Amino acid sequence: MQIEVIPYPGVQPTREQVERTIVVMDVLRATSTIVTALDNGATEVIPLSDASEAIVMARRLGEDQCLTGGERGGLPIPGLNLGNSPREYTHEVISGKKLALCTTNGTQAIRWAQPGKKVFIASFLNLPALVAQLLADDGDLLLVCSGRNGGLALEDVYCAGMIVHQLATEITPSKLFQSDSAVLSRIAYQSIKRSGLEKGLFGTDHGKALKELGMDDDVSYCAQVGVIDKVPIYTGGKIILP
Repeated sequence: MQIEVIPYPGVQPTREQVERTIVVMDVLRATSTIVTALDNGATEVIPLSDASEAIVMARRLGEDQCLTGGERGGLPIPGLNLGNSPREYTHEVISGKKLALCTTNGTQAIRWAQPGKKVFIASFLNLPALVAQLLADDGDLLLVCSGRNGGLALEDVYCAGMIVHQLATEITPSKLFQSDSAVLSRIAYQSIKRSGLEKGLFGTDHGKALKELGMDDDVSYCAQVGVIDKVPIYTGGKIILP
């Protein structure tokens, strides 16, 4: 198994990249929200670029069947039903509904990965289930950190590093090739492992920004590991549970 980590999506994926299994993460908060919404009964999540697309999609699918959600600068977008807090997507709110979602970084990264032969959605919430899936598939991997505003987002690097770390503990070293970026992400994760993941997330730029917005509970929620056992997949323009 070969593992490569990219800190944020480039202009377009290369042929070599799309031939791998792609794993996309935006743990604060888009992929955590997606995993939560699907776990709580959403039938599908459609990642979109902006609010106008989400509104049009909901009208096309039926506003009684499709909710809209998203954020810009961490804040809910006026005119959409919901924001980007995973805690909003309860069973009572989202069960049986489609979700048209647009976020600053996460949904863009997911759409970037669309050409991949298989695209999984990752967060700390479902990370053990994801690792089990990747071990069962036993293919080469591209771990895509969504980043933040065109740059690195340390919380996503931590997530990628935890995935690399857990895979490395299960795979014979001679059968595992880690790119330099994968090695660095694992080192980053190990640097905060002892002090705790939640503390590590609050120490990131994004974690600090969410705290300033009064969204401390979102950061704490997203720092939970393994509370959801589902692994969403992006296929045909929508994210579903296989």
